[in-house]
Amino acid sequence: MTETGSAGVSIETLKRIKEAEETADRRLAQVRADGAALLAKARADAAAMIHQAKVAGESSRTGAVAGAKTAAEAEATKLLAEGRKAAELIGQKAGTAIAAKKEQVLNVVLGGFRPGDEA
Repeated sequence: MTETGSAGVSIETLKRIKEAEETADRRLAQVRADGAALLAKARADAAAMIHQAKVAGESSRTGAVAGAKTAAEAEATKLLAEGRKAAELIGQKAGTAIAAKKEQVLNVVLGGFRPGDEA
C-alpha cells in the first residue's frame, strides 16, 4: 500500500520527481561545463591563429621592405651611373669649348706673338 499526502501524491512519486530533478541538474551542470570548456578552447584557438597571422604578416612585411630596399638601391646605382656618364660627356664638351676659347683669348692677349713664332 502507498502512502499519500494531503494532495494525494504518493511518496514514491515525490522520490521519482526528486531523482529526475537531480539527474536534470547533473546533466545541466555537465552541459555548462562542456560549453565552458569548448568556449575556452575556441578562444585559445582564435588567439593562436591571431598570433600566427601577426607573425606571418610581419615576415611578409620584412620581406617586402627588403625587396623594396634592394630595388631602390639598384635604381639609385643606375641613376648615379647615368648621371656620371652625362657629367663626363658635358665635361668633355665643355673642355673642348674651353680649349677653343683659350686659343682665342691667347691670340687676342698675345696679339700673334707666341714663343717659337719669332720670325
